[in-house]
Amino acid sequence: FYLKNMKKIKFLIASFSLLFFIIFFYFMIHDKCKSLSIFRSTLDFGTAHLQTCFSFNNMKKNVKKKLANFPIVYDPALKLYGNYLRFQGILEKEQTADKINQNLLEVPFIEGVLNNKSAIKNKYISSDDNYEYNNWYRSHGGNWNTKFDSGKNINKKNIHKLKLAWKYSTINKENLEKKWKSNIELNPVFINNKIIFVGADWKIIALNAENGNLLWDLQSDFMPSRRGMVVENDKKLNLENLFIPIGDLVYKINAKNGKIIKKFGNK
Repeated sequence: FYLKNMKKIKFLIASFSLLFFIIFFYFMIHDKCKSLSIFRSTLDFGTAHLQTCFSFNNMKKNVKKKLANFPIVYDPALKLYGNYLRFQGILEKEQTADKINQNLLEVPFIEGVLNNKSAIKNKYISSDDNYEYNNWYRSHGGNWNTKFDSGKNINKKNIHKLKLAWKYSTINKENLEKKWKSNIELNPVFINNKIIFVGADWKIIALNAENGNLLWDLQSDFMPSRRGMVVENDKKLNLENLFIPIGDLVYKINAKNGKIIKKFGNK
């Protein structure tokens, strides 16, 4: 009788443990990772792309989504959590205010006037003006964010003669509702006759700048950064590399062929 009951107890413990693990795993996983599209993005970006699939932040969002269906539980929990956040916010504001006050004591601050401490010590972030004004290796042009190119091919005299050379659609009209994921705020970059940008379906795409032909693309299941895409062009080593943050990671991509450089980030 004792052995029989022990077997039942062990079976119940094992069953509850398995159920707990399944529920825990279900809430930990990101919704994007519950579809077959995760296989394509894993093939493109490697298994590192799966790291964003599992996190306590995902659990927090998923639990909140499920609790929203039960107002009796959700509303009091939300109110309690809101009070906690307000309390935390008050403490953070007080700490931030102390830091600001300390900084103001160190350097007089006048709105609209650049003080000495925040002034750029080196006038040449990029010593080569050619990098700043004749290339577009990062968002908004160069390190000075001038959004300016000094090329003279387009000027006041011929701008009215410009015509559309080509256009590229990342999503067909019939698939727009199905594949559209978010608006894009990431500025394209240009390197060696290639335009590299992010589509509304979260694909990283490289096109031939002359004819708009697709050179390569990579499908992400997580939203690429809305800022910070930059390319490296090392002519001596014949390297073209793209750096782009996606999810919790920064990827280094060979801009010539779209291959992920897996050694990047290793210590």
